[in-house]
Amino acid sequence: NNPGSRFSHQESIRVGNKIYCIGGVVNPAGSLPQQYNPVTTTSTSVEFNSTNWTFSNSTNNKWEFGTRRNTIPATGNSAYVVTSANNLGYTNNVTSRSFFHRTFSLTNVASASITFNLHTIGEVSYDGVIVWITSNTTTAISGNTTTSSTALTNITSIPGITATRLATYSSTLGTTTNPTVSIPSSFLSAPFRIIFEWRNDSTGGSVGSTSGAQIANFALNTTGT
Repeated sequence: NNPGSRFSHQESIRVGNKIYCIGGVVNPAGSLPQQYNPVTTTSTSVEFNSTNWTFSNSTNNKWEFGTRRNTIPATGNSAYVVTSANNLGYTNNVTSRSFFHRTFSLTNVASASITFNLHTIGEVSYDGVIVWITSNTTTAISGNTTTSSTALTNITSIPGITATRLATYSSTLGTTTNPTVSIPSSFLSAPFRIIFEWRNDSTGGSVGSTSGAQIANFALNTTGT
């Protein structure tokens, strides 16, 4: 090539979980091509157990980690809703807001998301799962039974802490979904907590061993340089 010519050329190759940009742009003066840093993509599975996550359960319907429910095939444990008597499913004539959560700390990350598999059965619009995020990693979260017949989308807070709702999943008639939830960039520079909530009111909804919710195969996905 003529070192004084004007051209641009850029290609990328993937090696393992890294993407390398090769080539660059030569300016009219014929300077050396611009160098590009590799972009690293990482997906980390986080097992559902009491070492990795913390429960804040209601005295009514509550979360459990284990293998008793297998509506969704899971690698290791999944998280699922059980009654106060520890039966699979939920009791639909009592109210509950139950949570489990974990703190994450990231470094040199440009973007992040979480992925998981989700199965829900309950009263559409009123029973289901909410995913929250908060920068408050110290204040205790209290599961409770104080919840009214309010649609899931109208629930905007968790008692006692400031949190941002990332996603809401109304109960459906047994559909398994595979959500991807983006982490807002404003939370990436400091530790943050991801919170899963099961919420139900006391009117309507299906019951049985596959009712309520199951979450499986959770992963944290990041990109960075």
